[in-house]
Amino acid sequence: MDGGRIDLNFLDAKTAGKTMKRYGTVGRFHISKWTAPEDTVSWTIKVDKAATYNAFITYSAVDSFSGRPYSVSFGGELHEATVHSTGKWYRYGTFSAGTFHVEKPGTYTLTVRPENADKDYLMYLKSMMLVPEKD
Repeated sequence: MDGGRIDLNFLDAKTAGKTMKRYGTVGRFHISKWTAPEDTVSWTIKVDKAATYNAFITYSAVDSFSGRPYSVSFGGELHEATVHSTGKWYRYGTFSAGTFHVEKPGTYTLTVRPENADKDYLMYLKSMMLVPEKD
């Protein structure tokens, strides 16, 4: 953690369903193969103090992935977003994934999942970051 920031990488993630941790080209790692709501990525996070966190998600997505809906849940809240194309494979971009209000310290789970089933993958997820808002 840096200034309360929580960094979540693909290595520490727990995957379920068809979702897999994968090695991409030129040393670029990511999570892929998710096509339906039962395919999830999650992290268990210990939060030391109550705060409002801005969540950011880093992924790559080709044009055919664009527009796919996904959700991020954390601390009892759920936010939905859509995948944006990053232009080509392994070109990663960082996007807002919602604002979450954690009422008290504790252990929470952050989960990302596709909202609908589709033949294409959701995205190539690299990492997430939770940044606390300043008081």
